[in-house]
Order: sequence, then structure tokens, then C-alpha cells
Amino acid sequence: MIKDSQYGRTAYDINAFSDLGLTAPVSNFDNEIEILNSETLMKLVVDSLNLGVEYYEEGRVRDREIYTQTPILVQVSNQKDWGTFLLDKIEENTWSIYSEEWDFSRVFTLDEEVNSPWGILRFQENPFGNYSYPIRVEIKHPMYRPYVSITPVSKFSSVVYITMKTPTPQKGMDVINTLLYLYNRRAIQEKNQVAVQTLDFIDERLVDISRELKTAELNVESYKQEKGLTNIEAEARLAMSNSSDYSKKISETETQLNILRSVKTYLLSPENEGNIAPANVGLTDPTILSLMKMYNDEILSKNTVTQGMTPNNPVYKEYEDRIALLKEDLVKGINISESSLQTILQELRSQENRYAGMTRNLSTQEREWSELYRQKNIKETLFIYLLQKWEETSLSLALSTPNALVIDKANFNPFPVKPKKSLIFLVAFMFGIIIPILIIWIKNIFDNKLHNREQLEKIVKAPFLGTIPLSKTNTKFPVLKMRSLIAEKFRIITTHLNFIVNKENVNTIMITSTFSGEGKSFFF
Repeated sequence: MIKDSQYGRTAYDINAFSDLGLTAPVSNFDNEIEILNSETLMKLVVDSLNLGVEYYEEGRVRDREIYTQTPILVQVSNQKDWGTFLLDKIEENTWSIYSEEWDFSRVFTLDEEVNSPWGILRFQENPFGNYSYPIRVEIKHPMYRPYVSITPVSKFSSVVYITMKTPTPQKGMDVINTLLYLYNRRAIQEKNQVAVQTLDFIDERLVDISRELKTAELNVESYKQEKGLTNIEAEARLAMSNSSDYSKKISETETQLNILRSVKTYLLSPENEGNIAPANVGLTDPTILSLMKMYNDEILSKNTVTQGMTPNNPVYKEYEDRIALLKEDLVKGINISESSLQTILQELRSQENRYAGMTRNLSTQEREWSELYRQKNIKETLFIYLLQKWEETSLSLALSTPNALVIDKANFNPFPVKPKKSLIFLVAFMFGIIIPILIIWIKNIFDNKLHNREQLEKIVKAPFLGTIPLSKTNTKFPVLKMRSLIAEKFRIITTHLNFIVNKENVNTIMITSTFSGEGKSFFF
């Protein structure tokens, strides 16, 4: 079952990150079907299961694939071609390969590599093999991909059937299960891509902020030691009670301004060209968050759609142009927001100074300490905030769920789907009737000989006098033997002829035929 964009996500995922621009990519059912059918994913399946090499037990009628039960495993590197060869065991640690097609033979041991017409071959004994030698090994074409059928159950469902027709059931189950495993692993990696990029950004900022916070704390400590101040916090808190709200607003505004500048520096850095913008960093401007989400979604879409494309591909260039425009809009938005925050910051500081004027009775030491303490507070607030976001982002990585829910693991039908016995029997029965009839019919069409008296009487309307059998003796004139069968046949013909021929006239009878050797002299 292909999950939609909301399936499998907790309330924490949606509420904690929706306002920060960190959202998982939305899955589309048709797109996910195409990804499942992709050659890239199936190539990973072939490599994972070593399907590029097949093993067969030779039989009288057909060879049978022995898959994982082969007594020896073959690895091919630097593949140059494809083909088959026979593999046999000569003695305890010696094997031989032979290919009549390639006129190639070789004797080898397990610890050596064989340079063959198909590439470099390496061999390893299979502890689970239970078939005897010899076996036929077939090295498949480098572009070989097993065919897997992916069929939606209905137009209104996100459930699909994944099937594969193969004479080796275990191989089919392994292919389908591995395909789903690799598909889900790819989906989780894609979902975590935004979170991983954000974690990297936060880690970099935490290093800088930690160093700045340590410096600010040392400045406060040194100032108090230098001036001999002990309870300046309570005195300053009382003196600055009216300006505390503005100080807090100034701190928040400066935090937002620092984050904006950091994001802007990250986007404009050549090293981060094409990377996803860090979203989970605490920005509150909805316009910036919206532009950042559009920019990140476009990069994720480009990484998925243009996988395997060259930079000259029109689709690749179109994505690059859109990403560049979105990046330009995002940078412009950050500049506008930065300018607005600076204006607000100036106004807040002006208001703070107005209230600070009410505390002119404070000593110079107290004002200097307040400035140092405020800088320390800003750094500390930003450091704690980044730590919180780091924990939230790490939690989102742990909560990532795969795109496909496996309802039933791959299994096989115990009854063969091909060939169908009933269909074979029906075809054999039909051919058993049709072919003999067809042979007899064709034989009759091309038969130009006379086989009996009835056939002759249909063609020739003259009176029929008799028949003379074929003589199998070497006697030139068997008619001279008065008691022979042939002589009797001649007497019957003569008798019949006397009834037809007029006895008063002398008649001359000519005996003729189309070819010589047909018995004219014999009859005469």
C-alpha cells in the first residue's frame, strides 16, 4: 500500500514543524508506481541478489535453474560480454570451465581470478549448495532486469499487486521483497534529506554561538572582578524594570536578524549551491518560510525527477532555471525582511534609550555591566534555541516512516501458471484431428494416379474390357502359360472385345500410351 502524504505521520510531526517550513515531501501514487518500475531501483535489486549470474542443472528435456542451491558462486567484475559456460569439479580443490561457443576452457582454484571473455571471474563455494557438478553458468547482459508487474487494485485504491512470473519461486520472492525494501529505504532517505541538511547547519551555528557565548560570559565575569561588583544584578534589575520589555524585544529582533544573515550567507555560499536551505532554524517571518519551503520542494523534486539526467537535458535545465528564480526571490525576501528588522531594531533601541534616560542615576559601571549582560543573554538565548531545534530535528529523523506498507510478503503459487495442462491437452487433441485430415486432404489434391476401376470409369466413357495385374516374374511372355493368372486375364479381355468388335469386318486395334515402358509391348 502506497501511503499518502499524511499517512503514518504523528501529530508531533505536523504541529512541530509545519510553522518552520520542515515538511516531508508529498508522495504521489502515480509517481511512486513509476519509481517502483524504474531501472535504477531494479539495478540495485540485481546487484544486491547477484542476479547477473544464473546457474542451471542440465536435464534431458530442459535445464532447471538451481538459484541459491548452486554448489559454487560466481562473481563477475569488469564485465565485457555475456554468455554461458559449463563448470565442473575435477578434484578436491580444482575446477574447470568450458565454453564451446567462445572456444574457451580453463582449470582454476578458488583462490585465483580467471580472466575470461566475459570479464574477471571469481569463485566461492556455496555452503548451502546441494546440487552436483557439472552445472551450466549463464552470465546475463549488463542491462538485464527481471520483469516485475505492478498493477493497482482499483482506480480508487492506493494498494498495488506486485507479481513476477518465473520458474524459480524463491528467486521471484527474493526479487519482490528486495525491491520493496530498497524502495522504502530510498523513500526514508529522501524524507530525511531536509532534516539532515538542517542538522548540519545547526551544528555549524552551535559551534560559532558556543564560542561567542563563552566570550560574553568571560567578559561579564572579568568586568565584575575588575570593578569589584557583587550584587549588581538586583540593582540593575530594579533600575531597568521599565525597559525590560524593550530589551526582550531587542533580543528577539537581533536573534531573528542574526538567523536571517546566517541563512543568507549559507544560500550565497558557492559550497552550498544546489543544497536544501536550512528550514528548522527558528525563523518566524511567514513570507520567508513560504519561499524557503517552495525552494526546498523544488530541489527535492529536481533530485527525484532528474536522477540519471545530464545537465544538458531540457528538463534538468528547466529545474535549474526555476530553482535559480526561487533562490533569487528568497534572497530578495531575506534582504527586505532584514531591512525591516533593522528599522524595528532602531525604533526599539530608541524606546529603550528613552527609558534608560530615566535611570541616569545609575553609575557608569552598572550601565556597562548591563550592556555586557545583555550581549551574554542574547548569545545564551540563541544557543538554547538552537539546541532545542537540534533535538526536534533529530526526533523527526527517528519518526520517519517508509512510503510502502507491505500488506503480504511475497509468496508463490504452488500450481504452475505456465504451461497450462488443460490447454496443452486441448491443443494436442485438436492437432491430432486436424493434422491427419489436412494431410489426407493435401495428398488427395496432389494425387494424379488412378487407383481403381471406378476412378477410370468416371474419367473415360469407353467400355471397360478388364484389368491385367502387375507381373512380378522375369518371363517375357507369361501369357503363353495357359494356366497362369495373366493368361486368364487376357482371355477375359479377348472375350469382352469380341462382343464389341464387328466380326464380319477385319479390325485393327492400336495399343498406345503416353510414355515408354508402360506395358504396350507386353500387352501386344
